[in-house]
Amino acid sequence: MAATMASPSTAQRAARWAWTAAALACVLFGVMAIEFNFALRADDSNWWARVQSALTSAAYSLGPASAHAMAPTYRRALAAMTSHTALGGATLALAVLQFAPGLRRRYRRAHRWAGGAVIVGAGASMLGALTYLARTPLSAVYASPAFGLALWALALACLAYLALAVVAIRRRDYRSHMGYMALMMATLLTAPVLRFEWALLGMGSSYDMSQVNQGVVASLAVLCNLIMSLWMHHIGARDLPARARQCVPSLPLLSLYGFGAALVVVLEGVFAPVGLDALHGWRGDAERLPWLAMVWALPAAALAWRAPRDIAAAVAGQTLAASSRALLMMVALAALLLASQLDGRAVDVVGQRFYWASYGLLSLLLLGAARFSTRRDEPWTLLLLFLALAPVLWPLLWLVAWLCGQTYMVAMWFAATVALAAMSTQGFLTAFAIRLPFGATAHSSGALRSPAG
Repeated sequence: MAATMASPSTAQRAARWAWTAAALACVLFGVMAIEFNFALRADDSNWWARVQSALTSAAYSLGPASAHAMAPTYRRALAAMTSHTALGGATLALAVLQFAPGLRRRYRRAHRWAGGAVIVGAGASMLGALTYLARTPLSAVYASPAFGLALWALALACLAYLALAVVAIRRRDYRSHMGYMALMMATLLTAPVLRFEWALLGMGSSYDMSQVNQGVVASLAVLCNLIMSLWMHHIGARDLPARARQCVPSLPLLSLYGFGAALVVVLEGVFAPVGLDALHGWRGDAERLPWLAMVWALPAAALAWRAPRDIAAAVAGQTLAASSRALLMMVALAALLLASQLDGRAVDVVGQRFYWASYGLLSLLLLGAARFSTRRDEPWTLLLLFLALAPVLWPLLWLVAWLCGQTYMVAMWFAATVALAAMSTQGFLTAFAIRLPFGATAHSSGALRSPAG
């Protein structure tokens, strides 16, 4: 019996195999990212483009709507692209080893030195990306200017997580350091996950590659945050002392989030579809949400209004109320219905359709995970509730796009995508008891603690 108890469980063995496969995939992608630079200099297709072409078609993977067609633009900023892709690929291959628990526990000095290399490599890679973006007009970025704006946000987020990770480790706040490095890893993971989705949807949809890109990027950052949430929940947090959760941001600010999100939802989903449009003059009638958006807006506004209280209750260890679960289900199904009503082949229209579909599917996934989780400290409820507050950031992000001279369609995709990513990050910080280096996490509860090591 002792031998049986000491042996790893089926779940542990499955997690080990899954982690090994993911690590190998990251290392392989790192090698391909480095090879990309040689192919770019030789004006040739890179390894991944060839693999994807075999899986899909040459027209999809190498044609005028493909990322491969961007090679002339990349070569005009060759040094920046080389530093971004080569350093990013090498950093990803090294970073994945930092998240192997056995290596971290047994070789602490190597972990520290490798961590320093990861921070320097990721930082240099993101500076290369920002240099490329600064030298490339938004109109010349792949797929759409909206994707260019999202790339700016992603690179800046990665640099912010790196800075926060350094501050945390200098304060010997190991849990926060681990959390910020996990979020940094999520930004790096967007590159290989995006390539996987390019190939997957290229095999199973009628969209060209630029349309697929705009579609999957709408939820890409959230998906990668969820991948690292799985790692934190099942592996990472177990190595650290328990800590009481806190609302990030503070509870009073969350209440403002709830009010603002409810207001934006009502304006966009109830008033605008019937012609009472606060953005009239910037967008045309066809660019508003259809009248069916009311089916989404009414429960979404109610959910946003009560989300801060539900988040505080979840932080305190209370079970999510049945009425909130019902609202979450209604909002998710309405988002799927709304996605089915959007039509058009322009990349930003396809991107919005994918946004609503992915929001609905992710919400249902998280709702199911929270409902059937057997662990009291599960993070899925908090991640789900924070996503409901995403519309509060839409006006600010619309303003950013407008100041960059972009159309409403570009602004809406950019706002929806980045707001969802930002709220999933705040859900991650709250769920895993990650502290900010300044006093923005005033509300805490000792009733619910993260898993002890």
